[in-house]
Amino acid sequence: MVKTRKYLPEYAFELLRLADADLASGHALVAAKARLENACFHYQQAVEKSLKSVLVHKHVAFPSTHDLSVLLALMPADLKDCPHTHELAELNIYGAQRRYEEGPAPATREDADDAAEMAADILNWAKNLCFLQKDLS
Repeated sequence: MVKTRKYLPEYAFELLRLADADLASGHALVAAKARLENACFHYQQAVEKSLKSVLVHKHVAFPSTHDLSVLLALMPADLKDCPHTHELAELNIYGAQRRYEEGPAPATREDADDAAEMAADILNWAKNLCFLQKDLS
């Protein structure tokens, strides 16, 4: 049995703050010409925290996971407009495995740029959803 947990609604905004920091960390690593897998890890983390912030905001319990597909599957039906839904699973490898090993091929600059774009788009989507609905309540 997978254990799920609900969080206090305020935690959504902490997750968004952390996602912002992960996005910035990924950009800094790319700019420093550091290992691109490390930058992609931070982009994956920005996406993960953004998705979790929406789930928290919507009072949806979720398991402790880094699997973006699991988090997407838990989204309420009215929130299926999350950007890049069909591409997000590609980032899962950076959540753990590629953090510790190169994998079959090193990440490319194109991989990092794609991950950065997905992270920025999903973070903006989550912020708009959480802050707009906060203002309406």
